[in-house]
Amino acid sequence: MRTVFLGEIGVRLFYVLLEHIKRFRITEPGGFQLIADLNLYYDWAAEHVDPETLRYFTALKDLANCFILAPRDLRGFLQDQYSRRTFDGVMRSEEVYDVVACRSDYRNIRTQVEGHCDFM
Repeated sequence: MRTVFLGEIGVRLFYVLLEHIKRFRITEPGGFQLIADLNLYYDWAAEHVDPETLRYFTALKDLANCFILAPRDLRGFLQDQYSRRTFDGVMRSEEVYDVVACRSDYRNIRTQVEGHCDFM
């Protein structure tokens, strides 16, 4: 019973964090801070939720790396994440795109990412 309850809290927390992240433009220094914060959420989840729910926090933590990568490396990073099936069952492609579009420089690098990836 406790595991189910904590799993539900974990999933809801994941979606709250995801929606919160999508409300902001995130710079590279902000990306480092976001990763530090998400690591703390991940640590909480690793202690309290089941492995299935932990996948949500792992995917979010991995995706946050998109904010600290150089623009030229972003496409390869996303392709690697999809080939490893990091987001399967956790986030739809549209949600991943929405998070990546929160980069503060996204307007300048949009053409480097869109249309070059199978998922975008």
